[in-house]
Amino acid sequence: MLFLKARRQRLAVIVVLILIFSLSVFVLQREEYTPVDPEEEHEVELFFSTSDGMYLDTEVRTIPGEDFYLQVLQELIEGPESDELGPTMPEDSEVISLEHDSGDERLVVNFNEDWQLNHWGGSTGERLTIYSAVNTLSLLPGVSEVGFEIEGEEVSSLAGHLDLTASYEFSEDIVRQDEPESRDNEEYDIEIEDTEENSL
Repeated sequence: MLFLKARRQRLAVIVVLILIFSLSVFVLQREEYTPVDPEEEHEVELFFSTSDGMYLDTEVRTIPGEDFYLQVLQELIEGPESDELGPTMPEDSEVISLEHDSGDERLVVNFNEDWQLNHWGGSTGERLTIYSAVNTLSLLPGVSEVGFEIEGEEVSSLAGHLDLTASYEFSEDIVRQDEPESRDNEEYDIEIEDTEENSL
């Protein structure tokens, strides 16, 4: 009897330890992901349109660490400070929410409908808008892929050319090089997939 009692006690201790471990893992998984020190400011490269509207180029900003991803996107929406660069985000664009998966480092940006309704269209314009966000965000800690939603819904395309149901990674092909004249007759090495639907 004493043996059985001692065995039951050991089993009870093991069960309690397993429950404590499971609870700890659950709590850790629910903690909000913080990519940078929220108390510090951080230099970030924002990608805006070149003056000819063909490529992207960078402008460095200092961004507060609190709500870091959102702050970066808001700076991108506000547009460039340099007269040599142009905006890539349509007027009245707003970020409704962000969904970050730290496991695969994928960040989904949920824009309001004005991001699509006010877009100027065209395959090049669409690439500049998408990749200005993708290249900017994918250089940040914890992000290697970027996806998009509009008003919380997955949509086929922003302006009828790039597939928004897919996630995108950083692309050097759309970034202006030191000698842009050598690329005048080159095409972007970015696959464009025309979509039949262009609605929310």
